[in-house]
Amino acid sequence: MLLSKEQTDLMTWLEKQLEPVAMAAMQHAEAPGYSMDRVNKMYKDGLLESTYVFYTGESVPGYRVSDKGRASLREYNRSNQQHLFNEVRAWITLAIAVGSLVTAIISLLR
Repeated sequence: MLLSKEQTDLMTWLEKQLEPVAMAAMQHAEAPGYSMDRVNKMYKDGLLESTYVFYTGESVPGYRVSDKGRASLREYNRSNQQHLFNEVRAWITLAIAVGSLVTAIISLLR
């Protein structure tokens, strides 16, 4: 499952919370990537799970990252690390090629 930056930001934030978080608490805390629609969609997609928590004296749904969400977040992070590795490798290859070209040109000019 492809995750957006907002989804990963929100799930990373939720992972740091000690217990499930109510939507109103997410909004109040200005959780990164939070929107009511996003939370509902992520819950529907199985990335978040819900249990009841007490917030401002009421029993309301609280959300935390599900096992599927954790797996998706790990895959997203692994994919980003692989992408970064490939970028660095491409720049190193380019630097070697440019270095070789400069060396060849200098040797031709002598």
